[in-house]
Amino acid sequence: MPAKPGSASLAEFEIVVAVAPESGADQVVRDLQRARAKVRRLWPMPDKLPSDADVLVVEFSDRLTDRLPWMPGESRSAVVVVIGPNRAPDPARLCETTPEAVIYMPAQTETIAGVVALARSQFDYTKRLRDRIERLDENLRTIRNVERAKAILISARGMNDEAAYKFLRTQAMDRRTTVNAIAAAIIDSFELLG
Repeated sequence: MPAKPGSASLAEFEIVVAVAPESGADQVVRDLQRARAKVRRLWPMPDKLPSDADVLVVEFSDRLTDRLPWMPGESRSAVVVVIGPNRAPDPARLCETTPEAVIYMPAQTETIAGVVALARSQFDYTKRLRDRIERLDENLRTIRNVERAKAILISARGMNDEAAYKFLRTQAMDRRTTVNAIAAAIIDSFELLG
């Protein structure tokens, strides 16, 4: 179950921890359980990480992007990368994983829970922005389709701008569909007929 936006309570999260014991897995799990998070531990790290968790806390490796169950930039979970002691990751490889946060081990006690909560909050915020951008893109496509369909109606039927839009609205209401669907159908027919 996804956490509520802006919530800092880890009790609402399901967290998968895929960190080697020598990289501080026990400390990560202990800090998260202390914050009442639902923690599922995976080790050795599977070829594909699960996509059903709210947060993935994973050890960095060169193959980490191959193990994520989505394409970069399309994540369904917040990703927190753990860098084990005495390890220096390649910055380009680290950026490819698009993590919301990075934890360098050993970490101070009880800081891990705060980093994970912040990472999930950042993930939720970014997801809301992506959703808003998608809606705005869809609105822009609709406006472009409607304007193009109106131009076709004006040229093919000799209508004025207002009459063309009224025609689109009437057709949409009669067919119980959207103005955009009617506009797209007019554009498709026009292109098909040349």
